[in-house]
Amino acid sequence: MSYDIIYGKGFVKLTEDGFIPIIVTGSSNCYEYVYSSRGNNQRRERNFSNWGEWSGGQSKVFLTRKDIEDKLKIWDEDVRRTNQRYKDEGIGVDSDPTRIDGLFKYGGKTFTMRGFKAFIKNGIETAKTIEELSDAGLTLKVCAYKYHQPIIIEGFPKTTKEFFEIYAKVKEYCEKNEGYQIDITYINSVDYVLKKFKVSRKRTYINKSELKEYFIIRNNNTGYYYSRGTKKGLYWTTCKGFSRIYKTEKDAEKSMTRIKNRFFSYRGNNILETVKVDNEQNTSIIFDNI
Repeated sequence: MSYDIIYGKGFVKLTEDGFIPIIVTGSSNCYEYVYSSRGNNQRRERNFSNWGEWSGGQSKVFLTRKDIEDKLKIWDEDVRRTNQRYKDEGIGVDSDPTRIDGLFKYGGKTFTMRGFKAFIKNGIETAKTIEELSDAGLTLKVCAYKYHQPIIIEGFPKTTKEFFEIYAKVKEYCEKNEGYQIDITYINSVDYVLKKFKVSRKRTYINKSELKEYFIIRNNNTGYYYSRGTKKGLYWTTCKGFSRIYKTEKDAEKSMTRIKNRFFSYRGNNILETVKVDNEQNTSIIFDNI
């Protein structure tokens, strides 16, 4: 049984309230050939797709913020209704009623509506104008498309003005020629587009010497201090000086909560504690257990 995998997005911003929600997706049982120096030349397919034209809600090439909200609302209702039917029939039962059946994130986790809404919201926040796309070396193709037919009219806009001019011509052609539809996609590879849209996380360096006090996390079972977390697991240190520091106790508690939610073994009482480090007096005060 196949399922769809979403690898990323590259939304286009046409106006302050108008977007083309292009995402990168592919089927789990379809593969493509790619160049690889490691010798593995196959991977699951990756294609551009306009989420605005997916089923559920009105199908549109452009979506306003209101259109996006309406489409997500309809999706949410459909997903809950489908999951309730599965539950009643005793098949595909899941603890989360908003789990989207057949739609996976890249990495293997099933999308929930909460996660998908965040995905779409981030797509809006990171959307690029036609001019920004051009500056980044990305090019859109706007054309009139019909299956198994040659493309008669197409354009590659470099500005938003050019885009709407080309779009008007393509739309007129599609209206006068039966079976043709508007297709808007990137001519660049999916990997190049995702690379240009990738937003690097900015890590804020905290200088301990500038703080009067800060907070760290201690594991009472081992006496070690929390250093960092990765996809593979958690890293601890025996030295306070190499532990991760937090400006406030609240920040440290949030981190502790994430650790407990991820690893069951840390959920017991008195295992993890926040420790306040006073820089001026060089003393440590243990706060109440969480």
